[in-house]
Amino acid sequence: MILTKDNLLRFVVDKKFVTPTEVAEKFETSTMIASAALSELSKAKLVGITNLKLGASPYYYDIKQPECLSSIGDKHLKSHEQNVFLKLKNQQIVNDGALPIPEKLAAERLKDFSVPLEIEHNGKKFKFWIWYLRDLSETRLQILSALSGDDESKSEVKEKPKPKPTPKKEVEPVKVPVEVSSPKVESVVKKETVVEKREKITNPFEVPEDEPEQEDKVESFIKSYFKKNYLKIDGKKTAEKFVKYNLSLKINELIIKVDAVYFSKKPQDSDILKFYMSGNKPKIVFIENAAKKHFKLSESLDNLEIVNI
Repeated sequence: MILTKDNLLRFVVDKKFVTPTEVAEKFETSTMIASAALSELSKAKLVGITNLKLGASPYYYDIKQPECLSSIGDKHLKSHEQNVFLKLKNQQIVNDGALPIPEKLAAERLKDFSVPLEIEHNGKKFKFWIWYLRDLSETRLQILSALSGDDESKSEVKEKPKPKPTPKKEVEPVKVPVEVSSPKVESVVKKETVVEKREKITNPFEVPEDEPEQEDKVESFIKSYFKKNYLKIDGKKTAEKFVKYNLSLKINELIIKVDAVYFSKKPQDSDILKFYMSGNKPKIVFIENAAKKHFKLSESLDNLEIVNI
């Protein structure tokens, strides 16, 4: 077949997306000439060019069939790029604040499939990644509506505690001398029993239900991290060397389950690997004064983020 503008355009429309190598084989010419011919179609805005490349060459696709780009992503994306691509494809809207750092960087690179959308609401700025086939103006209205709905639910929660002055009157008749000494004794006993219970635990997830939460600096740091990343704690299990958190993230009525772990004793790489290769496989690992080797280890493991406390 002779390489003409009409023949080449017809070939691209029929194939949906092509590479210069495919064009060269079809029209029995060199890759250089095929690339030049495809570039001419691109300049005339008859075909589009992807940022994603196969080797050193991009894909040229029919701009009237943009849905074909999804097939390219399914074929060639890997690691963090593939994770973000699948989230965008399935959820359509992804909150940048809920992504771990490697996936945030990956979203920046997925220019063919993700469109950034920044929204300011009540003095706060939010950044979202939108699936490239989705209507941006409609999506903006949906997000603003969702954010406004959250504000209304928060205001309702805040209004409920106000009309409750009666408990204060009931507390006043209680005899103070009898109850002043007992809380101090109870708090000491509880701290001692927690240590004793942890030493006796043989099953790492067999923790008594009456164990109190430790509101220390580490715990508050971890909770603030979850809140910042819109993660809700569904469960918490304490063992001798670590604390495991079961988390959930709700996006567009889709609930994603995530596990996190805090090593109460500074771990070695072998400890993290052993825990990761077990059935637990946490997504987030909190370490106090984490060493550089821990971060290097997380780079070699998929979907694992080390957070330094």
